[in-house]
Order: sequence, then C-alpha cells, then structure tokens
Amino acid sequence: KDSAARAAATSLVAEFCDRPFGLRAEPTQGELEALLLACRPLSPSAVSRALCEQLSWSSGSDAWQPRLRALFAMQHFSRRGAWGQQVWQKVTKAASGILEHLIRDVPQCREMAAEALRGVDDHQSWSL
Repeated sequence: KDSAARAAATSLVAEFCDRPFGLRAEPTQGELEALLLACRPLSPSAVSRALCEQLSWSSGSDAWQPRLRALFAMQHFSRRGAWGQQVWQKVTKAASGILEHLIRDVPQCREMAAEALRGVDDHQSWSL
C-alpha cells in the first residue's frame, strides 16, 4: 500500500508542478485546493516525498517554475490543518538544503523558500 501511495503522490504532485503555466507560474487557489483534495487521502510521508522530488533536481529539469509551484503547494497544505502541517514539516526537514539553495541561487523561488524555512522556527509566518 505504501508504494502505491508513493506512486500516486508522485504522479499527482508531478502533474500539478509540471502543468503548463503560460505566463504565470503561480498556481490558482482552485489548482491548490484540487491538489490538496487529491492528496489528502494519501499519507503525509508519501506526499512530502513527492514534493521533495519536485524541489530537487532529480527530475533532470532545471526549470524554476515547477519548484515554485511545489513551494506554493507546501504553503497551501500548511494552512489546511494537521495533515498539511505534517506534510510541510516533513518537507522542510528533508529538503532544508534544497530550500537554502533556492533562496541563494534561484531568485524566482527565493521569497517562498525563505518563508518555508522561516516557518520552521515560526509557523505563523505562513499564516498571513
């Protein structure tokens, strides 16, 4: 079951992050909510792993847009109850080095990645 959940999470998150975004990489609230509803039945571990994969360079892509969309998903999840906060905590713990790299070297992701890391110490920074 766990491998099936991981595969489902990987597919859902990859589809969300790699969706053609036209002129604007920032996802809509509707897209974020649809991703949340699709992922919520899955374990926080499976979803956090899938988000970490999108943040990393394991896909072979160096595009910043999918990473920005993954950061928006993390933020949205963190604001939506205990399940989402677990996902966010697991990603920030597992991907802190990647988040630091995004802050340092990817200007388009800098602000969202910094909020994610700041939230490790003060989760309220994500609850604007």
